[in-house]
Amino acid sequence: MKKFKYSLVFALLLFAFGITNVDALTITEDTTLTDDINEQVVVDGEKVTINLSGHKISPSNSGIDGMVITGGADVTIKGKGSVESGHNGITVESNSKLTLESGDIISSEFGVYTKGTATFTMNGGTITANDNCGLGGNGNAENGGYTVNINGGTVTSNIKTNGYVSCVVYHPNAGTVNINGGTINITANSAFDYDGT
Repeated sequence: MKKFKYSLVFALLLFAFGITNVDALTITEDTTLTDDINEQVVVDGEKVTINLSGHKISPSNSGIDGMVITGGADVTIKGKGSVESGHNGITVESNSKLTLESGDIISSEFGVYTKGTATFTMNGGTITANDNCGLGGNGNAENGGYTVNINGGTVTSNIKTNGYVSCVVYHPNAGTVNINGGTINITANSAFDYDGT
């Protein structure tokens, strides 16, 4: 996959001229969306705030994550709008951080997928997983050690496809999940599966 590193302003200019064949957009600065984005968004090693501002990040390729936070990046998402994907909504890689203040994350698989020593803090907004878990890890040893803090907002896990098993929080690794507030909704199966602390 080719990943182009440029500001979102330049990316939107590309879209305005009909250049849409890039695989990912890499955000390197605080950004307020002025249009919908139909590509995966990557934040690599930067500390940024993304204001969705009424818009949607939704890759046209439904098999990739809506957003990937990697390389020790520290991302805050706020504003009305959404990150949507037919796969994981947002993947937070090891040593990286995501804070959700507001906005919606909508996915078919994990809403927020945490790996390694990632940190995810939810103060508001919503996460909706339509065929898997609202948030969690995958059980591989190398993916343990993350921290999840739920202080507010709503996490919902649904089942729309036969054969899927739903849970709101899937915590199979060594790591920590702190639930201090917020709302958990589930339409089937268990609300919380864990092996960690």
